[in-house]
Amino acid sequence: MRRSWRWFVLFAAVVAGATAAAAQNRDSNGSTPSLEYKPPRAVIPEPKAPHPLPPKTVFAESFGSFGITTGSFDGPVDVARDALGNFYVLDAGNNRIQKFDKSGNFLATSGTSGSRPGQFNRPSAIALGRLVPTDPKTEVVYVVDSGNDRIQYTTVEDFGTTAGSDQRWKAWGRRGSWKGDFNEPRDITIDPRGFVYVLDKGNDRVQRFFPNGDVEPGYTFELFKGNLIDLVSIAFSDSRLGFIYTLGAGCVVQQFR
Repeated sequence: MRRSWRWFVLFAAVVAGATAAAAQNRDSNGSTPSLEYKPPRAVIPEPKAPHPLPPKTVFAESFGSFGITTGSFDGPVDVARDALGNFYVLDAGNNRIQKFDKSGNFLATSGTSGSRPGQFNRPSAIALGRLVPTDPKTEVVYVVDSGNDRIQYTTVEDFGTTAGSDQRWKAWGRRGSWKGDFNEPRDITIDPRGFVYVLDKGNDRVQRFFPNGDVEPGYTFELFKGNLIDLVSIAFSDSRLGFIYTLGAGCVVQQFR
C-alpha cells in the first residue's frame, strides 16, 4: 500500500506541475496554447534593388479625325512606310490609301469604292515591296482588296490623287480555291527577296507569289503541317532563316519556314 500511495503522490505532483506551467503560459501569452501543428515560417529574402525604369515615353503629336476629306479617316486598319520615310494609311472605311510624309503632312491619296482598277471593297492590309529587290526605283504599294478577292499594287512613283478608275493600279486574283485564287484574303507580308505572302483566310491557307503576282508552282502553306484555320494575321521575320509567323484562332502563333 505504501508503494501505491507513493506512486499516486508522484503522479499528482506531475499533473499539478503541468497544470501550473500551462496556466503560466496562458497568462503570459493571453491565449490557450494550441496543439495544432504549424509549419515553420518561410524566410522571405530582402528585396533586391529595383531595376532602373525605362526611358519615359513622351507623346509627340497626332493628326487626323473622322471624316471623308483628305487627312481624315473612317476605320483605318493598316499602315506601311516606304524607303524615304513616307507612310501610307489604309483608310478602309473610305476605300482609299492616303500618303503622308514623315512629319504627318498629307501628300496624296488614291482609291475609291468599287471593283475597277484602283477601286477597293473592304481593303484589309497594306505592304511595301519591290518588283526587283535590288532596285529601289521599283518600290511598290501592295493592298489586300479583300471584298474583291484580289491583290492590287502600284509603284510608289505612280501613287497619286485620282478620281474613279485608275489604270496605274494592277491586280491579280479572283474568287475561288485554285492556286492564285482567293476567298476573302486578310493580310500580306513581303520577304527580303521580294516574294509576296498572302493570308487567304477563306481558303485556310497562305500563298506565296512572285513580286508581280505570278504564282510560284506548288507553293501554298496548306500543304504544310500546321493549323491554318481562322487565321487573322501574317508576318515575316528579319532573320536569315526566313520564318513566317501566323496568328490564328485561340491567339496561337505558328512558325513556318
